[in-house]
Amino acid sequence: MSLILRNRTLWALALAESVTAIGNWITMMALVGIVMFEGQGSVGESSGIMLAGLAPLLLAGPAAGRLADRFERKKLMIASQLLTALPVIGLIFLANTPWLYLLLVLHTLFAAVMLPARQAVMPQLVARENLTRANALFQQISGFVKTGAPMIGGAVVAWLGPTQAMLFDVITFGLAALILLQLPSLPPVDEESEEEASSHDQPAARSRATVWTVLWEKQELRTLFIIIFFTILVIMGFDVLSSIVVRDILQASERFFGLTIGLVGLGSVLAGLWMMMRKSQINPWFDVGAGLFLLAALPLGIVAAALIPSVNQARWVIGASAFIGGLGDGLLIVQVFTLLQLLSPARLLGRLSGLLQSVLAAGQLIAIVATPFIVPRLLSLRDFFAVITVLLMLLALYTLTALGRQKPTPPQDPAPQGSPA
Repeated sequence: MSLILRNRTLWALALAESVTAIGNWITMMALVGIVMFEGQGSVGESSGIMLAGLAPLLLAGPAAGRLADRFERKKLMIASQLLTALPVIGLIFLANTPWLYLLLVLHTLFAAVMLPARQAVMPQLVARENLTRANALFQQISGFVKTGAPMIGGAVVAWLGPTQAMLFDVITFGLAALILLQLPSLPPVDEESEEEASSHDQPAARSRATVWTVLWEKQELRTLFIIIFFTILVIMGFDVLSSIVVRDILQASERFFGLTIGLVGLGSVLAGLWMMMRKSQINPWFDVGAGLFLLAALPLGIVAAALIPSVNQARWVIGASAFIGGLGDGLLIVQVFTLLQLLSPARLLGRLSGLLQSVLAAGQLIAIVATPFIVPRLLSLRDFFAVITVLLMLLALYTLTALGRQKPTPPQDPAPQGSPA
């Protein structure tokens, strides 16, 4: 644990991502103010902003991952920060025009490099046995940023106005680039050296495998991608329908809605903190299975609340299930990234991380588009969440029984570099 906390490179990466995330929230709040409030925007314009921020990732994720596997990662991350600032500068002048959507697409494309590049360097910076703690550190910081950044963004926009507030985002990209300049050199894994390292126990042809052949041959990786896709569908389905649950089932206001979201976030942060602090080494697959079971409390709580006649009791049930589901969400977030780092060939980790980024975006888009068609046309609100609960529990059972006692079987990786961890 102390080695993680003393790793300056990890802290620099986390700080750079946090600064950028706060700036992005400021811009998001500013755009909402310009388009939806000052400009009296429609539902179509609101959806267009959301699609411009997600749809490009379907193609940008794999492309960004390929860059992360071929070029020096430090330079890539710095370039990503500087290039992402350019569309924000354009938004300052063109937010009220149709150019808004093109600028948001460019923003998404340039920012897409950051996650695969950061994922690809983690095994270089941290010993294998400390990857869970390192990923938990990032999850902790991300959780705090997601909690505080919307409030900061709203306050800055209210103070300066939407247009001037976006200048803050431009500044945060420059600041993040300066922080990333402090990193050591982070070159991609040399393909020839990895092939030589793996030749003792694997055929040479396997070290030259592509992303798709690795996914085809490695059941654990396929299962991991299925789990994260389904998890995103569940979380986004909850996000889409949670306001209706609060209004119609709980007969509560936006205050309780905010409390519910906050309880999910609190559970996620506490799960990450527990994984950072625990001393024993636990199979990541066990955490994933346990996380799926805990996440199932989220839809199960909604089903139970719909059956409880007392509104006050139903609110307590939803509050408890939101917190428990947040614990599961935290376990899943941390260990999905840990398993990806453990299972992936080092020279393909960027590409697999980029593909995972695309899967995340696809899950969000499908949930946003499909959920309103399923509920209530095909399933009632209660039946929808009942089906989700059963599917999550079945997936959890499979994970625990088939993989829970099976240690990840990765290829041999190069030794970590940079700060000791």
